[in-house]
Amino acid sequence: MLKRKTTYEDLGPLYFEEKQRETAIRNSIKRLERFGYKVTLEAGTPA
Repeated sequence: MLKRKTTYEDLGPLYFEEKQRETAIRNSIKRLERFGYKVTLEAGTPA
């Protein structure tokens, strides 16, 4: 904050869970592509 001269901004209670979810999805896609799969994601209903 001091270095960038910005004000404090609360990221919210789910920020880190969402970030971890996005990372897991991205890593899973990369892993499947390394095995030769073409990956297309379609949003579904949460389990």
